[in-house]
Amino acid sequence: MKTNLQLVANQPLPYKLTTKQIQAILMIVNAPSSYEDENGVWRKSKGLEVLLYGGARSAKTFLNCYIVILRALKERSRHIILRESFTSLDQSILHDAWPKVMFNSIPDFAGKVRHDESHFFVTLLIKTTN
Repeated sequence: MKTNLQLVANQPLPYKLTTKQIQAILMIVNAPSSYEDENGVWRKSKGLEVLLYGGARSAKTFLNCYIVILRALKERSRHIILRESFTSLDQSILHDAWPKVMFNSIPDFAGKVRHDESHFFVTLLIKTTN
């Protein structure tokens, strides 16, 4: 398992993450997308449930956006980020966390993104590692 977050993202981060934040990112990014069942048949994983907890401004939303991008870079996949209300999604994700991740944390990919603002989804226009 990779232990250096910079190796996972292939990008230097402009800020210092805590040990627990790095552990959460590595656990989710390195989660298997498929598994071998008891009969030796490879099946798609049904997903991974992770609870990130912490106080206000503890970077939970930021980490979720960052993890979605890292997983999308790892292999072609679909992801969803939900909030209790659209207003919350619009303010906390679309106009705060997502732009910070794209333009501050992974600047090389900022120009390789297609935003569909009428349907509220984003497509990364890059080749995956797999």
